[in-house]
Amino acid sequence: TISPPNAFLRCDANRDGRIDLADVMFSVMFLFRGTATPRCEDAMDSNDDGALSIADPIYTLSYIFGGGVIVKSPGTRYPWFDPTDDALTCLE
Repeated sequence: TISPPNAFLRCDANRDGRIDLADVMFSVMFLFRGTATPRCEDAMDSNDDGALSIADPIYTLSYIFGGGVIVKSPGTRYPWFDPTDDALTCLE
C-alpha cells in the first residue's frame, strides 16, 4: 500500500506499521522517561483527545487485547491523515 506523506495509523506510536506492545512501551518511555521521541504525535494519540498522556498507551492496550475500543480515524488498517483539528503533528 502506498501512503501519502504524513499519513499514519492510529496507535502505531513507534511507526513500524504494526499495532502491538512495542507501541505501548514506546509511549510509556516517552511519557515517563523522555527516552523516545515520537515522529508522529498523532499516531501516538491513541484516543484522539489531542493530548499525549497515560490514557493513550492504556487505550492501545485495550485495543490490542480486545477491550472493545473503537479506534478513531484514520484507524489501524490503512495509513491516512488525522481529521481532528489539534496541535499534534506528524512529521513523517
